[in-house]
Amino acid sequence: MKQEKAKAEAQAERPGLIYVIVILSGVVMGFSVSELLDQIDIRIPVLLFLLFAALLVSLFLHIVIHELGHLVFGLVSDYAFKSFRVGSFILVKYEVEGFRLKRNRIAGMGGQCLLDPPGTYGDPFPYRLYLYGGILFNVVFSAVLSGLCLFLQSGAQLRLFAIVFTLVGLLVAFVNWMPVKEAFIPNDGTNARILSRNRESGKYLWAQLKIAALNQEGVRMKNMPEAYFQADADDYLASSLRVFRIGRLIDAQDFDEAGTQIDGLLHDPSLVPLYKALLQLERVFIGLLTDSEDVGLGVLEKKSIRQIRQSMKNFPSILRFEYARALLLEGDEDRAEAIRKKFQKACSSYPNKADIESETELMELVAASYRKKQAEAVSP
Repeated sequence: MKQEKAKAEAQAERPGLIYVIVILSGVVMGFSVSELLDQIDIRIPVLLFLLFAALLVSLFLHIVIHELGHLVFGLVSDYAFKSFRVGSFILVKYEVEGFRLKRNRIAGMGGQCLLDPPGTYGDPFPYRLYLYGGILFNVVFSAVLSGLCLFLQSGAQLRLFAIVFTLVGLLVAFVNWMPVKEAFIPNDGTNARILSRNRESGKYLWAQLKIAALNQEGVRMKNMPEAYFQADADDYLASSLRVFRIGRLIDAQDFDEAGTQIDGLLHDPSLVPLYKALLQLERVFIGLLTDSEDVGLGVLEKKSIRQIRQSMKNFPSILRFEYARALLLEGDEDRAEAIRKKFQKACSSYPNKADIESETELMELVAASYRKKQAEAVSP
C-alpha cells in the first residue's frame, strides 16, 4: 500500500501536467487571437512579431510581479528586505552601506527576492504568505489587466496584449504552484507541500534564508551557529541544508571532512540537481587541492556539469574551480592569470560579502599549493 501511494505521489509530481497546461494555453491564445484578426488591420508577419514581443514583455513583467509578490507578502509577515533580483541585476540592501546595485545570475532562476526571516531558529515562523505571494500576484495582476480591458472596451491591440499577458501570468503561477519532482530548482509549491506535511522542516527553510541573509552582510559560514547547519529529515530542504554544511566546512578549509560528506550526500535522492552538480565540482576541486590520486575528472564530461560551468561562468566559486584546474591540473599560468582577473571583476559586482572573502582565501590557497608543487619539482 505504501509503495502504491509513493508511486502515485511521484507520478503526480511529474511535469507532464505542466506540458498539458502549456498546450492548452497555446490553444486558448490561438482561438483568442483568431477572433481579433478581423479587427486588426495588420499583416500576419507583423502580427507574429508583435505576439512574440508581447510574450517576452509579459514574461519579464510577470517575473518582476512574482518577486514583488514575495516581497510584499514577506514584508507583511515581518520578513526584512535583503535583495531583489531580476535576471542578472540585483538590488541589495546592506545594513551599513544601504542600497547597492550588483550583478549575479543563478542558473535556472529568472528572479529572486531574498528576505531575512522573522524569529529565531527552531521557532514556528510564517511561510505561507511568503511562498504563495508570488503566485497570488501573478494571478491578480493578470485578472486586473483583463478586467480593465473588458471594462474600458479597449482597442483590439491592447486586448491582444491582455490575452498574452493573462495566459503568461496564469502559466507562471501554475508552474510555481505545481510541485515538480526532480526540478532543477524546487519551486514555491514544492516548498509549501513539504512544510504542509512536516512543519519541522520549516526550521530548515528558515536556516537557509537566515544563512543567505547573514552571508550577504559578510558573516562567514564558519562563524555562524552550528545549529543552523544541522538537518535530520529526508526531504530536499534538509539535503539542501546539508549542502550549506559542506560549504561551511570548505569555508573553514576542512577539506577531508567536506570530501567525506560530499561523497555521502551525492547518493541522497532528495538532493537538488543544481546542488548535486555544484557538489561534484567541489569534489574535483578538493581532489586537485589535496593532490588526491582519484580527482574524479570524469564528472566534467557530464552534460549537467558543462551547463553549470557555462551558465554560472562568472560565479566566484566556479571561477575558483577553473583557476584550480588551470594551475593544479594543467599548469597553465597564463590561463590561470586570466581567470584570476575575471574573478576579481566578478567579485566587484557580487552581492555576498562573505562569499567574496571566503573565495578569495581559497584562490590564494590554490596559488600557494601551486607554488609549493613548483618548488618541490625543482628542489634536488
